Amino acid sequence: MRNRTRITARTFAVAAAAAAIPLALTAPAMAQDEGPLGPTGSIGGLPNLPGVFAPGGDSLVAVGGSPSGTCWGAVSVGINGDGYPGSAVATWNIGVLGFGDCGLHATLHWTNLDEGTSGEQTIAVDAPQIFPARNDGKSGILNTGVGDIEYTLTTDGGAHSDTITVHTDPYDG
Repeated sequence: MRNRTRITARTFAVAAAAAAIPLALTAPAMAQDEGPLGPTGSIGGLPNLPGVFAPGGDSLVAVGGSPSGTCWGAVSVGINGDGYPGSAVATWNIGVLGFGDCGLHATLHWTNLDEGTSGEQTIAVDAPQIFPARNDGKSGILNTGVGDIEYTLTTDGGAHSDTITVHTDPYDG
């Protein structure tokens, strides 16, 4: 009697993710040109993916799974404190693999340490995706006010970043 191996959708998804992660993270790292977002690779001019998912400086990273349990990866956000008058600009980076509906929400929380105001911005990651440098234009503007702003990134899947402080400059029109 022959043994038959049954490949389930979950097994296939895990194998595909295991194969895709090294490719997605190393191919763009083979930098050839220097672009506005840093080194770019030969695959569609994508920014250096390992670089955009590295915490430090003016960026936050939250790594973990989705509430649905079908997706896993990283969400990061870069903060530019020299945005529009009294505002900062958030640029999101998404590297989430899996299958089906992720149902993941990432929230950037901010508090102006000088003025005492606070706010948040939430994005939805509904499906697996690798999306570096997602800037939704007007919705990327955070009306933080001028001063030292404290930022933290969380997801409804339980991931969270460290806290950073970025200075938002007054408009110098």
